[in-house]
Amino acid sequence: MNTHVVHDHSDVEDLEALYRQRPLPRNTKSIRLIDISSSSQFVSEIKGSLRVVDLDAEPHFTALSYVWGAMVPEPHHVNCGGFRIKITENGHCALRHLRKKLGNFTIWVDALCINQADVAEKSHQVPLMADIYSKAASVFVWLGESDAGLGLLLNRLPIISTWCMAKHATDADLRNLLLREWTTRMWTYQEIVLATHPIL
Repeated sequence: MNTHVVHDHSDVEDLEALYRQRPLPRNTKSIRLIDISSSSQFVSEIKGSLRVVDLDAEPHFTALSYVWGAMVPEPHHVNCGGFRIKITENGHCALRHLRKKLGNFTIWVDALCINQADVAEKSHQVPLMADIYSKAASVFVWLGESDAGLGLLLNRLPIISTWCMAKHATDADLRNLLLREWTTRMWTYQEIVLATHPIL
């Protein structure tokens, strides 16, 4: 799981208010999801709303498997009902691409759905990650911005969910995939193993 995040003090106070409005009951398998809206004033703006669900109720949702990457000097945000949650450029890019493809959608993203400033909440949510990734209808694996080589390789993968590599993929294609930062993190392998329907 990604664990590093940077907040200004004022942002932390605002976010505490946001997360307090949507508390996660202890002794349950409750998580927050974010409903991403397809409508926004600006193409680069991501808007959504957080809600709390219980995994035991079998809610329909997707999840994002990605590497946070660095927080740029002027970080991106996701607008949640007027509250601005910071997110790395890589995470923001993933959500923009998913919104372009899906329109409105519901997703679990660790940086948004867990109060990263609350140690107790994080310690409660981390053990639920196996359930999150196994119960998600789809797990979107974000490898980063595409290039020609990666695009060709993914087009040659006939069955993404079983990691079957088509025999026409070249060594260069595979090296391109394996050099992606996502492949260097232990937790990302755990996430895709747990996923019932991973989509690269």
